[in-house]
Amino acid sequence: MVETWKKVTSEKVIEIIDADELEDESLEMLKPDMRPEEFIGELASAGSWSEAVMVMSRTLPRREAVWWACVCARDSEELSKDKDEVLALKAAEKWAYEPTEDNRRDAFLQAQKSESPSVGTMACLAVAFTESELSLSAEQSINLDSSEFPKIVSGTVLIAASDKGSEQFDPTVKQFLKQGKNIACGRRVKPKA
Repeated sequence: MVETWKKVTSEKVIEIIDADELEDESLEMLKPDMRPEEFIGELASAGSWSEAVMVMSRTLPRREAVWWACVCARDSEELSKDKDEVLALKAAEKWAYEPTEDNRRDAFLQAQKSESPSVGTMACLAVAFTESELSLSAEQSINLDSSEFPKIVSGTVLIAASDKGSEQFDPTVKQFLKQGKNIACGRRVKPKA
């Protein structure tokens, strides 16, 4: 029996996925009444890592998805080499702890400082894309395509996994999916220090 994920609001995976993002083999695994957690398990068992990560990013509520991206980003080797990326990740984590519009704007502005976007910057962009409008000041706001949110989250997770090298990619993604599952179940998941 598959454990029910209490943070997931959709009963059927078909309600949250974009079929265009899935390979034909993955679509063949999909059953009409399949729950998200079941489908992610099937994708992971088949080694369809990027699709499992994409479905997880669509399955989690946005705040939890950002937190998942942050937890995975903290595991990135690249993070320790760039002070701006650490600051960006801290800004994204701050929003995940306290999802205010000010913290969302701060995360977006921190992402703009990056010269070469990486996991910290991408986590900040995920924060920014949680909504379709972002107020930069009392007089200025920008429109964002919030439908890009799951792609940014899954990109963050996959880049963090790829930082480990090709030999460690599969076990790292498997670990990241387990962390996503724990978040979906409502368990506390702490990032690496």
